[in-house]
Amino acid sequence: MQLNLIQKHTKNQYPQFSNILNTLLQNLNRPSIEQHIKLFGPIQWEKTGNKVKNINILIAQAMQAVSNFIRTLEKDRNSWHAVPIYGHSLAQGLAEITYQEFRTLFEMGINTIRQLLQTDKLTGQYTKALSHRIANSQLLQRATILKLNLLLGKIRHSNLNEIVVTPTPVFERLIQGRNMSQVHKKVKEKELTQSIKKAPAYNSRIRDRIMVPETGTFISAYGILNNPIVPLKTKEISFKILNRTL
Repeated sequence: MQLNLIQKHTKNQYPQFSNILNTLLQNLNRPSIEQHIKLFGPIQWEKTGNKVKNINILIAQAMQAVSNFIRTLEKDRNSWHAVPIYGHSLAQGLAEITYQEFRTLFEMGINTIRQLLQTDKLTGQYTKALSHRIANSQLLQRATILKLNLLLGKIRHSNLNEIVVTPTPVFERLIQGRNMSQVHKKVKEKELTQSIKKAPAYNSRIRDRIMVPETGTFISAYGILNNPIVPLKTKEISFKILNRTL
């Protein structure tokens, strides 16, 4: 519900709400909602939500919902590179980017994590190194470059060969599309699936001192469920055996 509230603004469904929202942010000396959507990571959404909550709890909850959603996108292997730099959940402590540093990066056309990455001259593939353009920039202070290096060092994703270049940050693209509640549900389901490293039946076998193969081998056994040649009854029995429900 809270995500849909912000989406209503982007679709201009309730102009009066949009005016109220931007007036509220202006009075609190916070950037417009458009800037939040296009340029800000979860820390900045959360900061705004904390300022708003004493005035309008519904909008504050919406801000927090967006913050939590973008944190999930930061962890997703398909979207981690398309999230904003400013307000990134890992850009804290020594890696925290100030508003002035953000403005300088913005003027350089740099907003998302992908734009920090260096590309290999031969293959064109992204690497985890900081872009030469940024590392050697005369517009950025050395302290800012150090912060960006620290931020990249905190990001654990390594699927650089899977990066798909998009013209807009992932949250901005999603909020302009389908119902945000449905998108959020699918993203959270994916996050939960990725967090489950092995089926519970694997641990129960270890507990009961039943011989088990390596984790990867055990998980690969579930691949039979996706084999179109295998009869449905065989799939059902295999599933029950793997899950110890037979």
